[in-house]
Amino acid sequence: MSLKEVLLYWAYISIGMVFLLFLALQFFEVPYLNLFSWAFLFFSAILSPSLFFILRLIKTKNKNISTTGLVFFLTNLRLLFSAVFLLSFIFGLGLKQVIFVVPFLFIYVVYKVLEVYCFIKYSNHIDKRIKQNII
Repeated sequence: MSLKEVLLYWAYISIGMVFLLFLALQFFEVPYLNLFSWAFLFFSAILSPSLFFILRLIKTKNKNISTTGLVFFLTNLRLLFSAVFLLSFIFGLGLKQVIFVVPFLFIYVVYKVLEVYCFIKYSNHIDKRIKQNII
């Protein structure tokens, strides 16, 4: 799976998640839940492809670095950024209710599972291209 295929895949996933989130939020009339859900969806939609660019950039500069370790680092980096996003939202608005954790977990898990799948495919592709001396 090349970088173009990964980006196209993420565009399809993000469009599908927008429609799914739009339909799911029709049942809730909590303003901060809507705000948080849309903000985290767009945050995730931008963060995931940028991690693939970082993987490509690091692997082209350091061909000897372990791809597995790099993918593990990038998935943990996503966890860190998502936790910072969640905590800044909680402390920024001073919220006491935690209902917005449900869409957070749903969006995070969907993007995380698909991200790991794409990381596996893309890291195999990039390792193969490095062995062929194309990159």
